[in-house]
Amino acid sequence: MNKILILFLVSLLSCTIPPKKSDWERYQETTLKEFISYFAADTIINEHPILKIVAADAPFKTKVNFTGSIRPISEQKAMCIDDLMGTMKLPRKAKGFADHEILIEQDGITLWLVVQNSIISDLQTGNYHNPIEVFFQYFGVVSEGKGAEWVLLVNNWNG
Repeated sequence: MNKILILFLVSLLSCTIPPKKSDWERYQETTLKEFISYFAADTIINEHPILKIVAADAPFKTKVNFTGSIRPISEQKAMCIDDLMGTMKLPRKAKGFADHEILIEQDGITLWLVVQNSIISDLQTGNYHNPIEVFFQYFGVVSEGKGAEWVLLVNNWNG
């Protein structure tokens, strides 16, 4: 139990502290299809709203096409990030830390990813070339009974 708690806390810490350059190597290569397949059980919902907070053992990276669409972070996703930060005794401030989501696509799968404010400006101004490689953490799943949405936080991107 203590080992799981320690792994959980280490994973959470890596979500909020920008990794050093050498740390990018720890991000596991994946595809959206593989990621969704592996964590599919987390999205099982019924008619009740859910908020599942998850800290995956390792962060992920994948190459995707950024569609150019950006929207404000949803209240539910902000709550998920706030709750995760709260477990680490950090300020619950998703807003101000990550205010936007970007729509990405890979092999017919589209997802909204939350992006840290410190790295979104080039995406907002069109200063990127598809495909982009995104480095992301899996925070959890949210739903209002109308389908589950992943809470994936982009820590960095290249492209």
